[in-house]
Order: sequence, then C-alpha cells, then structure tokens
Amino acid sequence: MKNQNQNASPVQSISNKQVKTTKYLLIDDDSVFQSIIRKAGSEAGMEFECVSSMKELSRLKSLEAYGAIFVDYDLGKNTGFEIAEMLYKKMKNMPLILVSTSNRPYQDQLGQLPNIVGFISKWSSVGEFIASANELLKASPKMVA
Repeated sequence: MKNQNQNASPVQSISNKQVKTTKYLLIDDDSVFQSIIRKAGSEAGMEFECVSSMKELSRLKSLEAYGAIFVDYDLGKNTGFEIAEMLYKKMKNMPLILVSTSNRPYQDQLGQLPNIVGFISKWSSVGEFIASANELLKASPKMVA
C-alpha cells in the first residue's frame, strides 16, 4: 500500500499546516521562473502576483496588499539592491527577499538595508525555495500569517 505523502509534491508536504493564503509580489523578468513560483506558491498557500519590470511595478496601485516582495537581483538595468533602496524609501516596513542565480547579492552587502530580510538562490529546489521563503518571512516584522 502506497503512503499518501508519496504522491504529494515537495511543496505540498511542507505546506500541509498552512491554512490562510498570503499574497506576495515577485518582480522577475524570467517568465518560466514566475510560472514555477506561482504554482509552487499556490500549493503552499502563498499567492504570487508577478511583474517583469520596474515599468510594470509602477502600474500597480498599491504595494500594501502584499506580505512581502521578492525581487530578482538582475532585473534589466537595475539590480535588486537598487530596487530595494527605492522600495525602502516608499515602504520602510515591507520585507524584501532578493532572488538570484548568482551570489552577487552578497557582494552588494545585502544586509545593508533593513527591509532586505534575506536571499534565496534560484538554484534551490522548489521545496527549498518555499521553505526558505517561509523561514525568512516568519522572522520579518510585517509577516501576515
């Protein structure tokens, strides 16, 4: 007889205890990554809205509805750190998590801004990404649980 959890995705096994869905914003120009995170987040009770550029970001009416913002470190002409600086000026209490395929965020002293609560590598498995996100968000001041 098969164990029920053998058919569950890695994200589902992490998120079985979550009940409420929290909305997050992902700023990333990689549409494949957006799709993966949107699906994995949905399975984990994390609703991700995605935008691909600063121009799209400026069209959003309000960022207050999000529990946190995930920012791709390499976004067009801007770095995630530059975006974090801009967002910090507008929303000092909004937690930001940088995501990247490189370790460059460490070179920019990612802890320099208080709104940057951490970094997650895009090379993480989907389950690791969601687990890391949850750990970072639990420690952040605006976490909506």
